[in-house]
Amino acid sequence: MQRLFQWFVGFAAIVFSSAPLFAAEPNPAEELVILNRVLASKEMSVFGVYGHASIRSKSNPNRFYIASNIAPGLVTAKDIYESDLDGQPAGGARGNLLEERFLHAEIYRARPEVGAVALIHTPELAAFSVSSVALPLGRNRVPVFDIRKADGGASGMVNNPAAGRALAQALEKNNAMLVFGQGAVAVARSSRDLVTTALTLRTNAETRMFDLGLGGATTSLAFTREKA
Repeated sequence: MQRLFQWFVGFAAIVFSSAPLFAAEPNPAEELVILNRVLASKEMSVFGVYGHASIRSKSNPNRFYIASNIAPGLVTAKDIYESDLDGQPAGGARGNLLEERFLHAEIYRARPEVGAVALIHTPELAAFSVSSVALPLGRNRVPVFDIRKADGGASGMVNNPAAGRALAQALEKNNAMLVFGQGAVAVARSSRDLVTTALTLRTNAETRMFDLGLGGATTSLAFTREKA
């Protein structure tokens, strides 16, 4: 698993450091399509059928690019549009908008250094979001945001500006946070860094579940067997 992880990190570095993708204002639709396809790939298994990502505009920090409500593995350039920080299309009316676009908008508003955001719905991360078992990330534990306690969060989804602001405030300066019953949010300075963070979250969750399945206990630092 470690070798696979390293291979994909290297692959992402090659893909997202291509010259056309990091010009003054690269083709954001192409960059976001690649990001969705990489995270939704069978080998990555970060998005699967669900999940979504966005990237901030490099020419206007008050805008970001996101796809319409479509499975990430099927996203094409025509599905990408530019949004303002209120979660509204910048180029006029557009249908089939992603309900959870406000999650992205409010994080970009609160965190000027963030260049890419993802919401990950994998079963492993959803399980840790409702579990009493902590999910380690490095030497820290990934915090959990209970959307049910936020204004407008009774549905369990971040589908309104108030819930988005509450999540952005709870995220603080962290690069990842579990969302109760949903999975996890990951943020990064770039698309390449987002791939690394998202994959680390998923593999950490799988590793901890494997450890627990062997009859051990996990801490933020190490796995120990209860019995030899």
